[in-house]
Amino acid sequence: LAALAAGDLPSAELIARRAQADRWTAEWSPYRIARARLLLERGEIQEAQTSLHESEASWRRRPTYWQLQLEAARRGGDQGEVRRAATELGALEADSVTAASWRADGPHRQQVTWWGGERDHWIEVELSSQPPGGGAIEVSLDGEPVDRWALPAASPLRVPLPVAAGEVHLLEIRSLAGGPVVPGRIRLLTTPD
Repeated sequence: LAALAAGDLPSAELIARRAQADRWTAEWSPYRIARARLLLERGEIQEAQTSLHESEASWRRRPTYWQLQLEAARRGGDQGEVRRAATELGALEADSVTAASWRADGPHRQQVTWWGGERDHWIEVELSSQPPGGGAIEVSLDGEPVDRWALPAASPLRVPLPVAAGEVHLLEIRSLAGGPVVPGRIRLLTTPD
């Protein structure tokens, strides 16, 4: 992934070929998605679509997959696929994200991605559980730290954040002190409550 992030497609493909035995597993889907994004940026539509189709089936239920499919279809002029990708992406739009959508990224970091649709909105994050004696968290949106909050003992925290339309977003919550934090539901709001 680092080679792709640097725009070095030949090195990334060499690494993938060397890992021939394992590269058809689900763990390679992030590589395939990142590769498709880079190929689209280069105008290699057919190759990008092939990379997307090779991703593991569970990734085809994620907004990033359908956003890239939509872009590839638009650039390729396939109106039927444009409609299909737009429909699939629209079906992923929701006014909330469930607590079960969060994924652990190590012992003290949780993350979730979502597609908020074609409107600007605010999100409100609830915490399902937090350290009994309190603690501290850092919240990041799309890779950028937003803020750090102290957590009072056994008190719910609501964090309203503004979010731009038309993009897939990544929200991360990292426990800084006190122990693990379990994020809960995210509500998408038209105005901050």
